[in-house]
Amino acid sequence: MKWKLVWFGIGSLSLLATLLLLNRALRPSPVLPTLAALPSQTGPPAVEPIATAPASTLTSFVTIAPSATITDTPIAVRPTLSVGQTGTPPDLLEPLEIQFDGIFSLPLEQRRVVEVVLNVNRRWLPPETQFTVSAYRDVTGWAKVTLVPTRFVESSWSGVETIAPFVVQLIVQLQDNDDGHWNVYLVGSPEFNTILPTIPPEFVDFASPIPALTGDYLLPWPDGQTWWATNGWHGGNAIDFQPGLSARFGVIAAQSGVLSEICSDGYQSLLQILHADGRATYYLHVTMDLTVR
Repeated sequence: MKWKLVWFGIGSLSLLATLLLLNRALRPSPVLPTLAALPSQTGPPAVEPIATAPASTLTSFVTIAPSATITDTPIAVRPTLSVGQTGTPPDLLEPLEIQFDGIFSLPLEQRRVVEVVLNVNRRWLPPETQFTVSAYRDVTGWAKVTLVPTRFVESSWSGVETIAPFVVQLIVQLQDNDDGHWNVYLVGSPEFNTILPTIPPEFVDFASPIPALTGDYLLPWPDGQTWWATNGWHGGNAIDFQPGLSARFGVIAAQSGVLSEICSDGYQSLLQILHADGRATYYLHVTMDLTVR
């Protein structure tokens, strides 16, 4: 039985192979199209060089220059952009707050122009946003307005020995006596320098230099007078004195210098004297009998 099965299997395979061969012989062969002859090539194709961009050089700055524009309408060439260091534009700064009635009540006709001039000249002002009008002096056709940071006033003049660079002075000039038009100039600004020669020196002297020192610093009263120290040293290297008698004695400068009135409420004044060695002395609670110039 085993040989019969094997023989039957081989016979089946032979018959299948014969039928396949017979079927292929009877089927017509398809006609293949003729291919066109391809061009022969004996070497590698020529390769054209590609232009390479020049090497880039990195620098620490950028220059923005005008470039050509392709258009039917002529366009003006834009100039090269140059960027420089500038301050903060005035319109981006915090608005100023001016106290016109805190110590001295500034005349109404001068308030608006004072406020405008201060805002326009922000670059020349100390880095403060709140100021108080603290002193005012005038003569015919001229006035001097002094402002200090409000923080000194609200702290009862604590730290007054540091106030020198924060004092703001304005010169007010009556332009026309008929219509009452005032011109206001910030001391130290370029516009102020244009009117400096016209300011009466007997009113305020901005032109004279600080005088040289004359010897040592002295106590602020003449020889022969007796004054009492009413308390010990306190803030700002300050000490209080008063005359030994209930009389009105004059106060003299401890050293030569340039005198300025920092504050005056109509009853007493705060005076500042700048000295040639860079120091400053201050005189508080001084009653003004004469006009300070």
